[in-house]
Amino acid sequence: MISIKKVATIGATVALLSAAAVPAFAGNFSHSGNSTDIDQKNKATITNDVDSSSNTGKNTGSSSSCSWLCFGSKGSKVETGNAKTEVSVATVANSNSADVSTCGCQSNKHGKNSSNKVDVDQSNKATITNDVDSKSNTGKNTGNYVETGNAKTDVAVLTVVNENVVTN
Repeated sequence: MISIKKVATIGATVALLSAAAVPAFAGNFSHSGNSTDIDQKNKATITNDVDSSSNTGKNTGSSSSCSWLCFGSKGSKVETGNAKTEVSVATVANSNSADVSTCGCQSNKHGKNSSNKVDVDQSNKATITNDVDSKSNTGKNTGNYVETGNAKTDVAVLTVVNENVVTN
């Protein structure tokens, strides 16, 4: 024989399980309505301050640094190599993504007079400062015979901020 306590316990368990399952089925009934709010906000303040230099210049040749190849036996010779500076700065910030395609919230196919609403609010604020100083030098050499290399500076700055994507 089933006691009143057992019946009450089973009844309470069924009620709790049913209450837990209701949100999963809310969009499937007639006259039902679901509302989903997604709020994504980002704020970034980024400062990139890069100083770089390469130098093979400002050399002075002495009279003993050159053989007969330089303007006689009493000359000076300066030979330098290449000076190359490469700087790359990449900043990526404030990216929002919301995928509402799998929730079934955009469709009214779940029942007669059902209404499903998804509100997605994405906002970003970014302040980015890029200060890049880059120098290459092979010059300002003194001597009777001066041969310098090439000076080359490459700078690349990439900034990707405030990207919002909603998939539905």
